[in-house]
Amino acid sequence: MQNQKVKNLAIERQLESKYKNGNGISSIQQNYLHNLFGGELNYAVNRCLLDIAFPDNKIYIEYDGGGHDLLVKLGKLSQREFKTKEIKRQYYYKSKGWKLIRIISCNDLLPNDEMLLNIISIGYEFFETTNHTWIYFDIDNKLIKNAEGIKEFNFGELRKIENILGEYNINEI
Repeated sequence: MQNQKVKNLAIERQLESKYKNGNGISSIQQNYLHNLFGGELNYAVNRCLLDIAFPDNKIYIEYDGGGHDLLVKLGKLSQREFKTKEIKRQYYYKSKGWKLIRIISCNDLLPNDEMLLNIISIGYEFFETTNHTWIYFDIDNKLIKNAEGIKEFNFGELRKIENILGEYNINEI
């Protein structure tokens, strides 16, 4: 593994194997969103797994929940290092033609299914009508953020999604 090319290839193959075998790590919320939206869960692109990808459209959905910055919380990365990695990752995918819909909820709360489908439609429409490549739906702060600015948005009633014995349990908040 001294050769960087060989090391990178090994990492890419390992991620691709995780994707093909369906054993990439994902949260309850990511699984719930995947079941609702469809797409490819933990889709491997080079050295990273995309939470939910729509390869034909080159659009991917990232869910940033309570465990998103776990390495920071565990003291393995500084907030600055983590943010830098996130920015580099996003720019890498942008350079490959991918567009990002990011759903942020550090409290792991999600709106109802109709609203979730609506925000994905908003994201697709934003990409179709602009040349921009990212849009964030910040549920905790009731905001939509994109390259054109920030605006308040009412996501409606929020709920906590849990998985008990393979079944989703939805608790209104």
